[in-house]
Amino acid sequence: DAAELWTATVSPEPSIDREANIPYLDSTSKDHFVDDVAVEVSRDGGLGMELLELAGGRDDGYGITIVTAVTEGGNAERAGIIPGDSIAAVGAVQSSASGLNVEETKEVISCECRDFDNTISALTAFPSEVSSLSLGIKRLRRWPKVQVVVEYPRSQCAEGVD
Repeated sequence: DAAELWTATVSPEPSIDREANIPYLDSTSKDHFVDDVAVEVSRDGGLGMELLELAGGRDDGYGITIVTAVTEGGNAERAGIIPGDSIAAVGAVQSSASGLNVEETKEVISCECRDFDNTISALTAFPSEVSSLSLGIKRLRRWPKVQVVVEYPRSQCAEGVD
């Protein structure tokens, strides 16, 4: 069950891709890793997914919210979202026209390690004219298991060793 594998980790030291003291999603299992997946999901008719808050209720808004179900044939399923995913970012391109000029701006709202309310706020932050959302998804994947047997030619083995 994916709900038991998610955890939030905080590093006191900055790294190449993370600021210090900012929580990020991690796995409780050494057999799994967190993968980044980008999807585009239509808003026409709703997103078609159910969310569950695993950890939250803090005053700072931090928590863990995951997808628990997607509607069969719905927009989330068509976009490739699966139960167990966590939404880490929500983005949209908004256009504004002035005469012959059309200006497009992309806005991204981070919601990695945010509680249910903050995740819902990010998903609903864009005006209804925005027809689709770009979602940054965190997905747990199992590390591949590989067994290797090393064999040497008999000519390279010590005497009496196979």
